[in-house]
Amino acid sequence: MIPAGERVSNAWGVVMTMSIEAARERRGRRAGLASRLWSLVRHDQLERLGVARVADAMAIEVEAHRDMTLVAADWRDLEARAVETPFQTLAFCEGWYAAAKASGHAEPLIMVARDRHSGRAQIILPFAMSRRGPFSVIGFADLGMADINLPIIDPALRARTEAARDALRATLAALPRADYFELDKMPATYADGTINPLILKRGVLHKDNGIHHIPLATPWAEHAKQIQSKSLRKNIARCQRGLEAEGPFVVRTPTDPADIDRCFQALREVREERYAATDRGDVLQLPRFRDFYHGLLHRPTDGMHARMTVLEVDGALVAAEYGLVWNGVEHLVLPAMSQDPKWRRHSPGHLIMEGLFACLLYTSRRSAARSPISWR
Repeated sequence: MIPAGERVSNAWGVVMTMSIEAARERRGRRAGLASRLWSLVRHDQLERLGVARVADAMAIEVEAHRDMTLVAADWRDLEARAVETPFQTLAFCEGWYAAAKASGHAEPLIMVARDRHSGRAQIILPFAMSRRGPFSVIGFADLGMADINLPIIDPALRARTEAARDALRATLAALPRADYFELDKMPATYADGTINPLILKRGVLHKDNGIHHIPLATPWAEHAKQIQSKSLRKNIARCQRGLEAEGPFVVRTPTDPADIDRCFQALREVREERYAATDRGDVLQLPRFRDFYHGLLHRPTDGMHARMTVLEVDGALVAAEYGLVWNGVEHLVLPAMSQDPKWRRHSPGHLIMEGLFACLLYTSRRSAARSPISWR
């Protein structure tokens, strides 16, 4: 393994291929089972698969860090020009790494590639090392909690596709040894249209990550006609009338700290009720990650932060959405819908989304990104 912070001059590139797990999922699809695609490679298969050498003359130096505080300044610098989603921000990853390490789920593994002349960070890979049974796995800081995974690469570098691929290859070559290397939920391109160089690696399987991006425009009533079917709008209106018959209801965004805490506790309880009826676990059942998500709600709103939208009837929470806000986009990551049949028959999920769009427009948000795959 590479000691934290040690600079290395490349040795071998990394190749990804379909794993046994991915093959099982393909068989699962044939059997009609829900599945997800992973890109994994056994590190001891690299030589057999054929890997490429990276030129020693490349003008970058690569560091592997286990302590995020050592790269925080570099991260802020690169974040300002390169980070497109909240899941690669310093605020998200810093809290995620602390929670993952404290709970024993994963160890930080942050790869930094800097320009050898200026010393400025050109690439940051927010990776972590975890265990899956007897195997060690290197992958993004995720564990199912990030909707989008992307390498953080200076836009000027990623605009030069071949240079970005070579620099990324050198960075991957500095990874410590592990049994598997995992990539999941990776878009093929960045928002500016430049290619994600990890997709160029041989054997990587790209799959649409299911993100629904909804641009918002005022007035919402007119905009809704362009993106919603007539039958859906009629159904929403019917559900609104039905819920109004149950009592006065409101969709709002709590801002008072005590109110935020109360709503977050209610969200937890509604999700606990939901997951109790399934064999799946909820991330909010893990104390360290629960504190992580709760803490994001109290961050200053001038950077990446979290916010909640709640649907209440007579003060009782019927539905809630927990979102991460970054660069004018809100990513909805933790939904909660009451399982009480009294409320479910009124489709609270539709109603809170209608109210959320209105709230976003009122607060001058530009768009909302929603990923049903990431709903936990």
